[in-house]
Amino acid sequence: MEDKLKEIVKQWILKAEHDLNLIEHEVKVSDPTTDMICFHAQQSVKKYFKAFLIANQINYPHTHNIGTILKSCKDINPNFSQLTDSLILTHYAM
Repeated sequence: MEDKLKEIVKQWILKAEHDLNLIEHEVKVSDPTTDMICFHAQQSVKKYFKAFLIANQINYPHTHNIGTILKSCKDINPNFSQLTDSLILTHYAM
């Protein structure tokens, strides 16, 4: 993978991990904001999936729909079919 492409993938993964960090902090507070936890979970999954597509030089769909993005990932690697539980996160994109 060329250096520029690697850097783009690295940045998407870093952004996904930032979403996860926010979740980890929020779940520790006494009154967590659950809608924001769900929103950042959706954002994190979306960014990880898009990083995978970019790493495979596939144009990712411009959508918040996890199912649409997941389908593109499954087209490359059928093992992504094990991640269908992530589909529920689409409801928290807004």
